[in-house]
Amino acid sequence: MKSLVLLILALTLLTSCQSFPAETESAAAPDVQIEEDSAVGQSPYPEIDESTEEWLHVGLDYYRNGTEVRLDPLTYFTENSIAILSLYNDWFYIDKSAADDIAALFFRFVMDTYGYDALFDLDKRIEYKDAYLKSLSPDLTYSNNPDVERLFSQMICREEGRYFCIIELEGNTYSFESFEDFNNAPSLVHQIVYYSTLANRQIREYICGIGNYESCFEPSRELHYYMNSTGDTLDSVDSDTGEIYVNSSFYQMAPSAVHALGLEISGENTWLAVGLGEYIGKSLGFNDYVDSQYYSQIKYALDGLLDGYTDMSSTYYKELAPYYEAIAGNPQSLEDFSTKAYVDAVAAHSFAANNYKPLSALYPVSGDGSELTIWQAGSFVGYLAERYSVETVLEAYAEPTRFAEIFGESYAELNEQWKNSILP
Repeated sequence: MKSLVLLILALTLLTSCQSFPAETESAAAPDVQIEEDSAVGQSPYPEIDESTEEWLHVGLDYYRNGTEVRLDPLTYFTENSIAILSLYNDWFYIDKSAADDIAALFFRFVMDTYGYDALFDLDKRIEYKDAYLKSLSPDLTYSNNPDVERLFSQMICREEGRYFCIIELEGNTYSFESFEDFNNAPSLVHQIVYYSTLANRQIREYICGIGNYESCFEPSRELHYYMNSTGDTLDSVDSDTGEIYVNSSFYQMAPSAVHALGLEISGENTWLAVGLGEYIGKSLGFNDYVDSQYYSQIKYALDGLLDGYTDMSSTYYKELAPYYEAIAGNPQSLEDFSTKAYVDAVAAHSFAANNYKPLSALYPVSGDGSELTIWQAGSFVGYLAERYSVETVLEAYAEPTRFAEIFGESYAELNEQWKNSILP
């Protein structure tokens, strides 16, 4: 389902600085025996020992050792937000001192209220966090997306070199030097990581369903994002190693992933490679967050909500919206929105606007396809993929000199037919 991550509500906690008493048998949950005479080498907490969730290890350490919690939740949550109660592993790199204390408080609450096994119950974790807040004040509420909570419980974090936080999740790593390029907002980082991870999962599945994918892709490859946000025109992608330097914006992270999984951009097949990246990584709508941003702007423009605004972004979307409407109408909801139609609309608009860079200005290419923009290449490849098949496009990508033979028509003929399909 296409939906934005529900940001955790900014709430105020009412409690005071407290410390945990030294652990005793009566303080443990009934089904956990905390003893010093356990079998040699056998931990009484094997599930925590095996867990990758940092909050469980920190919470257990505080719980067993009676470590004092020095954080004043009232002051902290008044000046910040309760997002830290999500207790994702990266919080222990963002604000370790506060994360440690919050982990300790929540760990003790779950142990004493629900028992040891409840610590690992992902289906009820949001319920437990809400109950913890309600135990402090009936006016406090914990709200989060259950799918996000579950996926991020698998998050592994570390620091290395100049990267203060490296997030590992489902065969993807996201390396951050800082969060400054993301407004120092962990919630924005979480949105980017969550939706990029889901998009990459769908991209891998889609690629595996292409009959001849093995000639061009390695879908099991790990992807390594280096979150630079330098503002350069293009991301830097290594199709041999799976490394992606995110220079432009997170809107291109999915198309870049397609190339990082092995689809090389070079030579005569440049426009087909770029187009395949845009089609698979963008037109097919695998990144719900990016789709929602496109939808919002088109909807605002078509409904007149941008009227009166003269900034560059508003002007652009007011120009773009009629092209989208001519192709797919006025979407009444996000579910009704077509990302492919959006790509086609941008491609059509670029012919009239004449301010988009052609591929020949971005890559050392000439000849057929070099005159296309990135958006036009994505739209044209989408037209070919849906008229023929993505397998046919991959065949042409592998042997660009056989383009006319493979499709049965010349580049010029198909280019004209594609233009007629998207231009008003």
